Amino acid sequence: MPVAAVRAALFSLLGTAVASTVHHLAFDSSPSWGVRVLAACLLFGIALPGAGQDKLLVRQLVLAAGSQAVGVLVRTGR
Repeated sequence: MPVAAVRAALFSLLGTAVASTVHHLAFDSSPSWGVRVLAACLLFGIALPGAGQDKLLVRQLVLAAGSQAVGVLVRTGR
């Protein structure tokens, strides 16, 4: 389990960093640190149960799209 937690943490931190960078490049503004922490925690919660297991591509795409949708809703305040 510790290896799975490390993999999930690495995924969530790198995913949040990439998303923040792309957001900054696309919109010329960076998400606040609170939004970044929330996004990393959400990604960690999503990644931990499946870390170290074979996953279907469809499941990964649905989780990625859902995470992006939640991030947009949090960012826009809707």
